Amino acid sequence: MPSLNLRLGAALLAVAVLTPSSPADAAPPDTTLISSRIDDFSHGGFTESVVIARNGGFVAFASSASNLVVGDTNALVDIFVTEVATGVTQRVSQTAAGEQLTFSSSDPAISDDGRFVSFLTQAALAVGDTNNAVDAYRVDRLTGQIVRASVNADGGQFSGALDQDISGNGGVVAFVAQPAAGTPRAFARVVAAARTELIPFTGFNVRSASRLAISRDGDKVMVAVQILGAGTQNHRALRHDISSDQVVVMSPMGHALRSLVVSDDGQAVAYTRTSNVSSYVLSPGGPEFAVSTSTSAGGVRFAGGSKDVLFHSSAAEVPGDTNNSFDVFLRTTGVTPTTTRLSVFFKLGQFPMQVAGSSLLPMMSADQQSLVFLTTSQALSGAAEPDPTNIVLQRNNGYTCLTRAPSGSTAAGTSFDPVVTPDGRFVLFRSTASDLGPLDFNAAANLYRFDQLTGERLDVIAHQNFGNIVNHPITGFDVSDDGNRVVLSTTGPVFASGLGLIDDGRSHVYLHDIAAGTTTLVSRNSGGTLTDNTFSATPRISGDGRFVVFESASTDIVFGDTNGAVDVFLHDTQTGATERVSLTFNDQQIVGSTTTSSTPAVSADGRFVTWTTNAPNVVQGVSTAAARVFRRDRALGTTELVGEGLVGSMSGDGRLVSFHSFASALVPGDTNGQADVFVKDMVTGVLSRVSVAVGGAQALGGGSVASALSADGRFVVFVSSATNLVSGDTNGVSDVFRFDRQTGSVVRVSVDSSGGQQNGAITESPSVSADGVVVAFASQATNLVGGDNNQAGDVFVREIG
Repeated sequence: MPSLNLRLGAALLAVAVLTPSSPADAAPPDTTLISSRIDDFSHGGFTESVVIARNGGFVAFASSASNLVVGDTNALVDIFVTEVATGVTQRVSQTAAGEQLTFSSSDPAISDDGRFVSFLTQAALAVGDTNNAVDAYRVDRLTGQIVRASVNADGGQFSGALDQDISGNGGVVAFVAQPAAGTPRAFARVVAAARTELIPFTGFNVRSASRLAISRDGDKVMVAVQILGAGTQNHRALRHDISSDQVVVMSPMGHALRSLVVSDDGQAVAYTRTSNVSSYVLSPGGPEFAVSTSTSAGGVRFAGGSKDVLFHSSAAEVPGDTNNSFDVFLRTTGVTPTTTRLSVFFKLGQFPMQVAGSSLLPMMSADQQSLVFLTTSQALSGAAEPDPTNIVLQRNNGYTCLTRAPSGSTAAGTSFDPVVTPDGRFVLFRSTASDLGPLDFNAAANLYRFDQLTGERLDVIAHQNFGNIVNHPITGFDVSDDGNRVVLSTTGPVFASGLGLIDDGRSHVYLHDIAAGTTTLVSRNSGGTLTDNTFSATPRISGDGRFVVFESASTDIVFGDTNGAVDVFLHDTQTGATERVSLTFNDQQIVGSTTTSSTPAVSADGRFVTWTTNAPNVVQGVSTAAARVFRRDRALGTTELVGEGLVGSMSGDGRLVSFHSFASALVPGDTNGQADVFVKDMVTGVLSRVSVAVGGAQALGGGSVASALSADGRFVVFVSSATNLVSGDTNGVSDVFRFDRQTGSVVRVSVDSSGGQQNGAITESPSVSADGVVVAFASQATNLVGGDNNQAGDVFVREIG
């Protein structure tokens, strides 16, 4: 926003005057994305099972991160492939039509050239997949063809697949599956021939198979098996050579093998047993060598086309290993084996340095020039925050992070409900995106405060005093004029000053002071503790941060609350007193057939409170039940009717009240049959319709709702789907407009920086700064700023010159 720093700087040197800039001083209109992601690293999940194609050009992995590709909203583990040269990531675990899956996927394997990817999933990706069990699938990334590999010789279904691997050319998929009867067995599917072969171990008393791996030429299948009648340590690796139909013993008996890999030529095997011992055997029937003496060692892989072994370990495998974290190592397997740490940081002119954070699951390309592994190290990934979802590629003593979001700046989730402070500096909003802040694994919408002056984005929920609010959404919030005091309602756990942890599952209203780091309970009962029943929500705070209004169905906030309905209350944070403000003209509680009082608003000094209710007899002469907006004057103890309608908003001094209404008799000439926005002067009693075009022509083609007033009441912003408020409105969606009550001019706010109209609808009520220049709004549009590719609602700020 080009002129914001100037506007804010001037405010520090002079008393703010709530009038718009003159045309000569006005900056060009500008639309800014506020809900931009913190960085382009993966967020919102974990990454596992990383493999690299033998040519080093492609990396496949399983991840639950939500921002690696556009439109990833299934909150499941998917299989992705990243092209090393371009950094482009593709999701391969999807239907032939490109739709995301409803089941997670796992255990990826990739062909030597990166064209074919196989994996496990319960999703039915092929016709006839009705077993409701996990199957092995192969995807051709060139043609898009999806083949179910885990089928028997006649094309019938198994009861589930347990493991799988793919040959170097992608033509053979080996898998372990559960037949309808018996124990799991190993099979090989030759895809082109549509032929499935049982891997036979005749004469070896094999009880079952559990893990397998296939050589690059697709001829040798290494299988972890359990042998009958051999005691408790009755597991070993057997190899079946398909071309010769020979079975070879590869390893001695021992504990079960929970992982298994084979060298490129099929002559060596490496594995980790359930006893947490990782070993390798270099030739059929040869001796078993330990990769490490530590039981933390795992993730064994052969280093490219060699028989040296990659592994990870948290032990001090080499001198100087003092980081107490998992590192990636290479164990040579020659006459004199040596171990070298690979997960180190390279700096020109210095020895390799160890790093903080863990590194796991290494794998190399065939030429051993490209190493990939999972890491939480910021030094290796370049991430701004530690994040367990990053995969790095090490090549030529340098690192490239492969788990990156696509180009663009929008966050991976929906952002909504914006509120801007009067000076336009702070914008608060809610979002389900996982990449607006570091390490956000919260499934519910978080509350953020964005500082347009410094660029800082603060996660209010993660900022002190809040418990683990996972899957507990914020149902309402507001902020004081200085952006420091935030009121919110939530059912989640909160540490409240003087009360400790509140975690009763009910919705309460809290006040959080960001600078002081304190959180206090606002919706407290007359004794100063938790309310005993139902809920409190929809808080609003006065400009000075002293008074908080909210709605509540609790009956013990004040004495004498016997109407059994939702009421509106005001809490004085300075004195601790709470009063009910949804009262009748003669200070009685509201009663009647429909008595709910809701959507409160409060003036800057806390004197006036508006709310909406359907109740009759709130003021004299109004005895019918209909939705109406009322204003309570706390200084005089009076309640006045604003008008028949919904959702009031006030000017800073409380004199002017805006609302929307479907009533057609509030002003003369209202014949459009749509909702309109009105403003009432509570001193003069004058009511005017403001959702009109220049010259006063009424809105046509759609209704107008969700209004907000600038502090001095000159400007009104609102949402409308009308098509005649400004010329050229042909987008067919709702827009945000600003009406100038002084000049009668109307401006469409929800446009891009050059004035182009948006291609998506407005999703929430807009918010406006004190001078009416800065308007915050939420929109589903994808064309308001460049790089908007998240296919979700975003929060924008428009500065009107």
